[in-house]
Amino acid sequence: MKTFIFTLFTATLFLHTSFAQKVDTLEAHQLWEEGSRLWNKSRYYSAAKKIEKAGKIFKKEGFDIRYADCLSLEGLIHYFVKSSSNKAASLYNKALQIYQANLNPKHIKIGLTYKRFGSYYMGIKSYYSKAKVFLRKAISLLKGKRDLSVAWTWNGLGIIYLNEKNYEQAIQCFKKCEELLRKILKPNDERFGTPYGNMGQVYLEQKKYDSSLQYLKKSLLLQKEIEGSYANIGDLYYQQKNYGEALKYYKQALKVAKKRYNSQHPNIGGIYRDIGNTYLQNKMYKSALEHYQKGLFYLIDNFQDSSNIYHQTKFNASNYHYQYTLLLSSKAHAFAKLSGKLSDLQASLYNYQNCDSLLNHLLKYYRYGQVYISTQYFSKVYPRIINVCQQLQAKTKNSYYQQLAFYFAEKSHSNFLAGSLHARKAKLQANLPDSITDQELYLQQQLSYFQRKVITEKEAIQKQVYQDSLFVYTRKREVLNEMLAQEFPKYYQLRFQNTPVTVTQIQQKLNEQTVLLNYDFGEEQSRVFVVSKDTFQIVPLAKQSQITKVLNGYYEAIQNEVQPQNFAVKSYAVYQTLFQPIKAFLRGKQKLVIANPTLLSLPLGAVIDRKVANARGSFSQFSYLIKQYAISYHYSASLWWQGQEGKSATKANQRFMGMAPFSGGKSKAVTTRGDQGLLPESKKEINAIFNFFKQKNLYAEAYLSKAATKQQFLNRLKDFDILHIASHSTANL
Repeated sequence: MKTFIFTLFTATLFLHTSFAQKVDTLEAHQLWEEGSRLWNKSRYYSAAKKIEKAGKIFKKEGFDIRYADCLSLEGLIHYFVKSSSNKAASLYNKALQIYQANLNPKHIKIGLTYKRFGSYYMGIKSYYSKAKVFLRKAISLLKGKRDLSVAWTWNGLGIIYLNEKNYEQAIQCFKKCEELLRKILKPNDERFGTPYGNMGQVYLEQKKYDSSLQYLKKSLLLQKEIEGSYANIGDLYYQQKNYGEALKYYKQALKVAKKRYNSQHPNIGGIYRDIGNTYLQNKMYKSALEHYQKGLFYLIDNFQDSSNIYHQTKFNASNYHYQYTLLLSSKAHAFAKLSGKLSDLQASLYNYQNCDSLLNHLLKYYRYGQVYISTQYFSKVYPRIINVCQQLQAKTKNSYYQQLAFYFAEKSHSNFLAGSLHARKAKLQANLPDSITDQELYLQQQLSYFQRKVITEKEAIQKQVYQDSLFVYTRKREVLNEMLAQEFPKYYQLRFQNTPVTVTQIQQKLNEQTVLLNYDFGEEQSRVFVVSKDTFQIVPLAKQSQITKVLNGYYEAIQNEVQPQNFAVKSYAVYQTLFQPIKAFLRGKQKLVIANPTLLSLPLGAVIDRKVANARGSFSQFSYLIKQYAISYHYSASLWWQGQEGKSATKANQRFMGMAPFSGGKSKAVTTRGDQGLLPESKKEINAIFNFFKQKNLYAEAYLSKAATKQQFLNRLKDFDILHIASHSTANL
């Protein structure tokens, strides 16, 4: 369910510094007042136009601070409606630069802009660390000056910790918000409902239903005219599968929201979705679809038909991207469940494809387009889309739906690594100067360093020093981003282009002995896409929970170094789960390409392909997959395919470099292990490979012990095709 997190965007603005007015600016002041009134009435787009026009006049007449005020409010409006997230960031940045050039560094307006910047980054899960930096800086500047704003800033920090599932920190932040409000407001002020409601959300996340209900009802007593107070109690009952009570509160939320907004609003559309989801859980699919359709009316201007569930919309029909996408995906899911008829399955697929098209559109045209449409959310939706594709293929016998299923499987494997590779390719295609690339790398290194220091430092004063340094580099990164957006717009468009590879493209890169296995795990059913040079099959597997249980058992058996018999049982179970269903497609193959991010940490080469009745003695007796196949792992088939691009079809990559820093003697590398951290077998490992290359008259270099340094690795990296590191390792964020 989409819960209402309580965060206040107050209409009280920080722009009432008096200036000597020129006659020419009277129009600007009038536009400002009109825009502010429209903002307070939730008429966001009309408000943004008025404020933008006022800003242009202020700028022309030389009122820089008032111009910055307009930029800041316009950014807040864009952020609030979530229609153009990159524009919000750009406007905040421009406002902040003007304030910093004209005002004292500790001025309230700078602190409030930091707060807005922090709130902006709250919507980006991968940027939570940035959000916390800005919000804490805002607290340090506003403390004692604008304690009400400080209270809401603590509330914002609490929301981040809640989303990070750091429940203890979240509660602490919400309590700090409450404590400050007690110093400022009367005891029964409705604004106390905000931290109470959010504390209720924390306990709901932890499934502490009694505590959650206590705080949510406390919030409701204070905020009876706010729909979120009712909707969150509805979520609690929904989570407990008490759908009757959930519906009662959702319908009350709907009544309050319609009275409160008296026009189209994304919150109304969201509540209709909540009601539809409740009917969906009760298997009342037509009622669910009717409520989803009504919800679309409140998200789309000039919506034509709010009663006909088969009336379809376009992917770019709404400015409220987040709620629109959620409604479309819910509508698609309900159509998939409705009847199983061809027309309903096609309606389901149409709505799912709309969701995908919207996501692609945002990633392509907005620098931070992924902010409000969670790819993590879609990773759970994609298996449902694949199920629909498979049902359509079964009904129509049209191979198009098989190809489409593979496309969505690849989309579900989108990950940070893919984004990083696209960013690298974008830099090359956009011809970014080396100085810019070096600056980006340097700032990222500094940010990573101070983020670690802030997390690990215990002493309060030094921790604050690190937080201040982190803020400085965060701002430098923001300024660089803004420059890149203006001077290298192609870079931002290119870096988010992520078109999955097709089956045909993969087959062109496969040889006769290789098969690519693209595993896709779903709550209802999993599957594996088997791609060879000449064939393509989709083979059903067990549901995700069953597969996870088997894989965890295998991993634990390896970690705990169990006896051969126990290992054999766990290992063979993996074979039965992942490989036995596709046994026929593996005959005659010599190489397996495993494409799935969750399988990267599993040594599938140690899986055995036959049941062992009574395993005694050594592990060497088993029939391991590694004895039959060369196995490679990739995050996705698309990344594997990218890795094949540019490789010579006639000449294999041949230059080898191996490094073993702990192979003997005094190593320069740092280790946390005993026995001087030595790995004596690593020397044998590197030497064996080196000698193999030597026998084949192929070029190779090996670096052992003190010679295997980081600098040597970096200096020689570009000269080799195959890199092999035999070493200890450590992992951190």
